[in-house]
Amino acid sequence: WKNQEAGTQREIDFGRGVSAKILGKYPLLRDERKVHYISQIGTGISAQLGRPELRYYFGILDTDEINAFAVPGGYIFVTMGALKLMRNEAQLAGVLAHELSHIGQKHIVRKLKLQSTDRSLTSGIAQV
Repeated sequence: WKNQEAGTQREIDFGRGVSAKILGKYPLLRDERKVHYISQIGTGISAQLGRPELRYYFGILDTDEINAFAVPGGYIFVTMGALKLMRNEAQLAGVLAHELSHIGQKHIVRKLKLQSTDRSLTSGIAQV
């Protein structure tokens, strides 16, 4: 159990660092109404993920680029460019559900663990 908690904390810390880098490149949209709206939809979806140990953060990046992505630890970003293309709430919910599923299924965390294992194996083989 403690090992699981430590893993979750590492995931959150890693995600916080990645989010800081993202926010260094793209500013957050300062429209509280829009942020509250996507947070409300995203929070409803995140309740179905089975990861109650995470607190989810939703942000809108103030860029015309078209993108949405998840960062380990519960951070979800959608760009203003992507939001402008969405025609209704169902499309927004679909995008948020897709991104949240990456966190719920730990896709990014698993990929990072595999890359770390690959580096360890390569390093170990190189030492032989």
